[in-house]
Amino acid sequence: MHRYLRTPARYAHPRWLTLLGFTSEATWYYGANPPLDRCLNRALRARRGTPPLPVMLSPRQQRMVQLAPRLQAFALAAGLLVLDCNDYFLLPDYRRKLLHLLDDGLIRQLFGLCRGSNRALFSPAQLAEVALQLGTAVLSRAGRSDPVLHALLITLAPCERALWVPVPAPAMNFLERTLCTGFR
Repeated sequence: MHRYLRTPARYAHPRWLTLLGFTSEATWYYGANPPLDRCLNRALRARRGTPPLPVMLSPRQQRMVQLAPRLQAFALAAGLLVLDCNDYFLLPDYRRKLLHLLDDGLIRQLFGLCRGSNRALFSPAQLAEVALQLGTAVLSRAGRSDPVLHALLITLAPCERALWVPVPAPAMNFLERTLCTGFR
């Protein structure tokens, strides 16, 4: 966890580096130029802040650490819950698009969690990007009070603003547990 906070450029989504004004060459990779890496790390820490990590992680924070490799899927799933549309899980074009990003079992579970009070507003081509942006915004808001989640959010694209969209806590806990089961 400390590595995500101390060396954020190593894990940063490319849009974080672009946000800093850094345009990397195709041959650039973290570790190739240590002075540049240190500058990027300092700039990212200054922009995002470096909250202190707790001495002992809570069970929820431990799940978040396990979830790190699948954080993008978690954000996408949270965004789909925010969109609250059953059509995205049922209609073939949407479902095919989602199957490239999430497994079938998770899609069925998301369908069960979704109330379905909204209709489809986005095309299948737009759905993943919009849901990921919404989910990232929801997680960014939650990351303000959770240093572990804040550290992990460097792996997702930065969001313009955090959303105060209510995603039921039981649904978020269920998603965390479901996505972490593959790592036990």
